[in-house]
Amino acid sequence: MQATADAKLSRTQPGGALFQLRGDRGCIGAPSARPAGCATARALKGPGPFMGSRAIAVSPDGNNVYVASSTSNAIAIFDRNKQTGALSQPSGKTGCIAVKGGAGCARAVGLNQPNSIAISGNGRNLYATSRAGNSVTSFARNRKTGALRQLTGGCISGVPLPGCTTGQALVAPDVTVISRDGKNVYAGSFFGNAVAVFTRDPSTGLLTQPSGSAACIAEAIAGCAPGIALGSPEGLAISANGSTVYVGSALSNAVAILSRDPSTGALAQATDGTGCIVETALTGCTTGVQLGGANAVALTSDNRQAYVTSLLSNSVTSFNRSPTTGALVQKQGTTGCLVFLRAVGCTFVGEP
Repeated sequence: MQATADAKLSRTQPGGALFQLRGDRGCIGAPSARPAGCATARALKGPGPFMGSRAIAVSPDGNNVYVASSTSNAIAIFDRNKQTGALSQPSGKTGCIAVKGGAGCARAVGLNQPNSIAISGNGRNLYATSRAGNSVTSFARNRKTGALRQLTGGCISGVPLPGCTTGQALVAPDVTVISRDGKNVYAGSFFGNAVAVFTRDPSTGLLTQPSGSAACIAEAIAGCAPGIALGSPEGLAISANGSTVYVGSALSNAVAILSRDPSTGALAQATDGTGCIVETALTGCTTGVQLGGANAVALTSDNRQAYVTSLLSNSVTSFNRSPTTGALVQKQGTTGCLVFLRAVGCTFVGEP
């Protein structure tokens, strides 16, 4: 009866509105969440830490939800009721995967303080960045059960780490995305001021890093392609046609626009002003407004607009995107930004 009631409520809500499901269907957390009436779960400590703009992901088939749990050194796995949206955690190793198999989870290496995850379009693979592991880890996903299994060789780290191969430009990676064609995975390196590039095996999902400058683009890492306005990447988005990668750079207070070679996955950046938009004037970039602490980047389904959230500006900024070149232009007037506190030229958004 409860599930039927929740489903009925979901159908009667106005378009886009949110409501919390009743009782323990409305929240799930570590045992400390029990007094609030929430369901409890294993391996769910520290989800979505300060670093990590993509700590949660829904599988393409809608059957599972995955959460990067930084303090648990784990990824928590949940079954999703398609009718109500309620989550439940399977028992045993199907319900989580963790360093050393903690909390009864499946065993993984390199999953030290995971912060962001991404799932391949075919639902067969999941990838995670981990801050303390300086790593990108690769998993096979069982599409029937949702369980994860780490691939053999499925850990690449920027530091010597048992069970992992050595990678480049992986210094506290913070976010990861997969190209729509499934050929590449990208990871934003928060303290490396870089984006690392990986080639994805279409049959197994295993990642390898290209050699030479195709392996990364960075402000100041030897061997990487040169980049600007890449200070502390926290957000990544890829255009539908795969031609452009957008980076929300927190320390640079900027959005970086990178061109992608669809055949190799390599990234490059223009220095004529079209390769970045920054809050404070920087040679080679265009100047924008309200981009302090830029973190998450999202593109509309038609790929004609981009939106960026910025922590320090308390803002959402809006950009028009060229479908031919991938360039961004911040919208004019008050349509170009929404802010919590009043700012010249922006729309004011107050608390309810």
